Amino acid sequence: MSTTDLFVELIVVGCGAFTALLLLLLAIFGVDSSLLQQLTAMPVLALPALVLIYLLGILTDRFADRLFNLYWVNQKQQQQYPGGQARFHQDKTLVLAKSERFAALYEYSRSRQRICRGWALNSLLLLFSAELLLFSRFWHWPQSWLLAVTLLLLLVLLCCCCCYAWLQMLDTELRRVQEQATLLRSTEGPD
Repeated sequence: MSTTDLFVELIVVGCGAFTALLLLLLAIFGVDSSLLQQLTAMPVLALPALVLIYLLGILTDRFADRLFNLYWVNQKQQQQYPGGQARFHQDKTLVLAKSERFAALYEYSRSRQRICRGWALNSLLLLFSAELLLFSRFWHWPQSWLLAVTLLLLLVLLCCCCCYAWLQMLDTELRRVQEQATLLRSTEGPD
């Protein structure tokens, strides 16, 4: 995986966390539309914003990685992979070391998994921040309850879809690593 791919991946994940942070700050400190217009018109703020987005992408990815590993990955590897988690790690090492093509496919799959995992977490952060902003600053709007319910449904649906896609990709990863390791062992021949 190239550095550019990883950078873009972390920017994609960081955009959601950045948006959630902005919504949270607006909920806490209020909304001043003239200040927001002035800030968005300043191109000098683009680079610091990109740096913050990248940093938030890293933090979100690491937190989501820990969370998902804690609840799903280790358990799935132990229960679904023939030989368990230790055998999976041996096979993965073989695949990554012996085949550039398989390693590239593996890294591409991992990139997609990181984005889904990050956005599963981002959707919950966005839900919390958006609802807090809505009820702290815009509760008097006639349609605020409809907007709140719509946000709830859409962001929970996004979270569920991201989790489902991630789980499907994890299952595919387990199956492919096993198949690829078996193929690589069979083509190595006797030592």
